[in-house]
Amino acid sequence: MDSRKLADWSEIVSSVVVVLTLVFLIVEVRTQTRAIERQAAELRAQNMSEPFLDSDLLIEAHRKVRDRDGRSEIFAAFHDRYGMSFAEAEVWSRHLSKTWLGLQSDFDYGNPAIALGVAEALLAYPDQRAWIEVRLGQPFFNRAFRDQVAGIVARLPPLPAPDPAEESAAEDSVISAAAGG
Repeated sequence: MDSRKLADWSEIVSSVVVVLTLVFLIVEVRTQTRAIERQAAELRAQNMSEPFLDSDLLIEAHRKVRDRDGRSEIFAAFHDRYGMSFAEAEVWSRHLSKTWLGLQSDFDYGNPAIALGVAEALLAYPDQRAWIEVRLGQPFFNRAFRDQVAGIVARLPPLPAPDPAEESAAEDSVISAAAGG
């Protein structure tokens, strides 16, 4: 083999190695970008939830806003079904926000099939259903996740109505707690 052929072959081999290295780098950059996007989505959910989970003052301020502006659908769902106080309903709603935004993050950046399986399992619980049914009517989730979850909800039987006897007892306990007794 003469030196010219050897030089040609080495140039071809080195070009292939360069192309393979570039493909590898592109895949790695894409993977890292998706990991960073996922982390940002999870931080957004955490930052949205954390102040409400830890601050009585913030919950009280939000209650005053709601007292003036009207009862939110989320509060109504939790108060009517479970007899929760405003603060309890707000904290539970924020907890569910973090849970479901985490599922959306898993759907977007992880394994969508697993995220939807977890969503379907959670929707077997009435509190999850009551919360999600309100949130599906709001621009809370991205369209792809919202459409998938709405499809799951559509396949489920309707939630049973709250028992009026339980609702009355729950209201009495809320009124008693608000009166300090």
